[in-house]
Amino acid sequence: MFGGDLLFAASWEFIAACDIPILLMPGDDLVHPAEVSADILRLVRGAEALAPWKGERYKMAAMRWVEEFFVAHEPRRRGY
Repeated sequence: MFGGDLLFAASWEFIAACDIPILLMPGDDLVHPAEVSADILRLVRGAEALAPWKGERYKMAAMRWVEEFFVAHEPRRRGY
């Protein structure tokens, strides 16, 4: 998924110009570095991070947060 400075499918310029809601679930390993999520949070106004989210302890709260994020950003509600 990662290549070069960021992602195979998106440049920093594209991410910075993104005007759609972004919910990040930061990783903490080599394939999903937390630093990339932190950079996106600094770059994109309104981006949100869900942390902690991994593991059984956080599973239900994470599922509620994701559902609430999608409901809050449903296109009909935002006028898209």
